[in-house]
Amino acid sequence: MNNILMNVCGILIDIHEKELASEEKISFFTGCSNFQSIYEKYNTVRFLLRRMELGFEKESYAELRSAALCEEISCEALVEIVLHAVVDKAIVMQGLESIYLEAGAEKNAQKCRQIYELVCAKPLPVAYCQKNDECC
Repeated sequence: MNNILMNVCGILIDIHEKELASEEKISFFTGCSNFQSIYEKYNTVRFLLRRMELGFEKESYAELRSAALCEEISCEALVEIVLHAVVDKAIVMQGLESIYLEAGAEKNAQKCRQIYELVCAKPLPVAYCQKNDECC
């Protein structure tokens, strides 16, 4: 459990640094009063991004779409969470790009496109193998 919390804290620090560097008006931490509320928000966003990754209907991650469309969560925060918590980053980055294009947020859509192109250049960090009858 301690390793998980340390990992999440590292991601949260990355989010904070990226938001400061980009001079975003939006902060991932807005509305959070303590670590528990920050952790719950992180897990909620991560869960919704995983739903997007797994091809669920748009309604199943409507809260995430709404937050992105209404600029309640920064693009930097979403990108950091995708890079750390999602396996098939390309699918999610395409989804985020389409959300930002729908919102007319060209700058954020362009960020998502750039990340999409970078992750497409790398293979998925998952290897599949055939079942070997001898070992199972």
